[in-house]
Amino acid sequence: KSASYLLPFSTIEFATSGNVDAINTVLKHYERYISALATRTLHVEAVTLLTRS
Repeated sequence: KSASYLLPFSTIEFATSGNVDAINTVLKHYERYISALATRTLHVEAVTLLTRS
């Protein structure tokens, strides 16, 4: 990926320090990625639960 897709290091620093605006910026930046992983994980867990019953 090109550097234009990366968050500035200062934003990450502020987010890890608890800055709410920076945290929201990080979450917004990775929103689609998080959503895709969350959907996949829930699907896998549902299948696992169904196969164990």
